[in-house]
Amino acid sequence: MDWLASEDSAEAKIVKTPWKILVVDDDHEIFGVTKLALGHFEFEGRGLDIHYAKSAAAGQLFFEQHDAAAIALVDVVMETDDAGLRLVEYVREDLENHYTRIVLRTGLPGFAPEGEIVKSYDIDGYKAKTELTQQSLVHCFYTSLRSYRDLVRIQQFQQGLEALIDSLLTMHTLESFEVITDSLLVQLRAVLSAYDSEFIIKLSGIEGGYVHENAFRRFAPEDNGNEDKYKNILSNVLREKTDIITDEYYAHYNSSRGYESVLLLIGPKAVNKFTKRLISLFSANVSVILERLQSE
Repeated sequence: MDWLASEDSAEAKIVKTPWKILVVDDDHEIFGVTKLALGHFEFEGRGLDIHYAKSAAAGQLFFEQHDAAAIALVDVVMETDDAGLRLVEYVREDLENHYTRIVLRTGLPGFAPEGEIVKSYDIDGYKAKTELTQQSLVHCFYTSLRSYRDLVRIQQFQQGLEALIDSLLTMHTLESFEVITDSLLVQLRAVLSAYDSEFIIKLSGIEGGYVHENAFRRFAPEDNGNEDKYKNILSNVLREKTDIITDEYYAHYNSSRGYESVLLLIGPKAVNKFTKRLISLFSANVSVILERLQSE
């Protein structure tokens, strides 16, 4: 039965990567208390790898040099009265890190009003240090890690969708191309939190010269009453030859290999560099495959 022992031994060696946590606080004692309170914490079989930064500047350096932490506990008042707030802005805006869950902590709860802070900054909590008992801290970590996990899964799905978009280049017939394209647009809409979409292609420089009769396609119920409105948006983008971004929609213009295309997403949750990359990749590959299919 030695093989059973060796199996158990091998299984025991499997250690899941811990969740990376950052504590940013100029009071080292707060770091020690936090680490002690979470010493036995686990989520989905993974423990915590807790790092410490003694200032907002040190926290900024950490984010620049390391993969994003799952959670950052950030003191508000450090080098300056708003050092923690400036760090949040740097992480969200300069680094474009929207994955790390950030919880602000303060020893001066009346100094920065909670309602205004939560409204103005992309954070997941704002707590007085006296409120963060072991129980409340554990609760905060469970909810924050679930949110972080889901965001990472969406990112992985986006990467998988990019690979699928690349597979457009393997299409050998216009029929199979249309089927895959339609399916990808539905997935794009889901990933980017849009509730409607349109896609149109035409030959560059030819007014109304669409590649085929189904180039203008719908991916939402026909009776939603928005067809004319969408056509006007698409026509404007083709005329202006530039992207148009509003609170209501995002329209991406692409021109390459003799084709112009517009991908219109209605109500996307957020337009960022990842959104634009995914849409640009889709539009560019459509032009490449259409050129090849039309020449065959």
